[in-house]
Amino acid sequence: MLLRSAYLAQPGQGVIADAGIQVTDGIIRSVGSFAEVQAKFPADAVTDFGAAVIIPGLINAHCHLELSLLQDRLLKEPDFAAWIKAQIEARKTWNKNTYRGSLIKGLEASVRAGTTTLVDISSQHIIDPLLACPIRIIECFETFALDP
Repeated sequence: MLLRSAYLAQPGQGVIADAGIQVTDGIIRSVGSFAEVQAKFPADAVTDFGAAVIIPGLINAHCHLELSLLQDRLLKEPDFAAWIKAQIEARKTWNKNTYRGSLIKGLEASVRAGTTTLVDISSQHIIDPLLACPIRIIECFETFALDP
């Protein structure tokens, strides 16, 4: 498969205009100008993204997927301690299925955003949706106490 876009951003290497990317079995095999890449793989079908800019996958180095259902609900808390107390209160009625649904919502949003790697901090040990997701995931277990 040959991808074409107006631009391809390569960190540390600049931007390629009228870019081509050849992909086989999900692995990038060649990157360069569209003309160069197409010359190497003339039989490949082309998907043209037009004026788009293709960028490397995004990395989320710290997230709490299991809290995704709380998105936009706790933004007005005055400080970190108040925010922690509010999110604990909001989750008092949650069960394993609620946490699972929240985690899946976070995974779906991450995939849509172009995330390719994330570090999830979790207290629930819900692993199966992580294993089924195409994103590279590092799972960390969080221990937290309000009263040391």
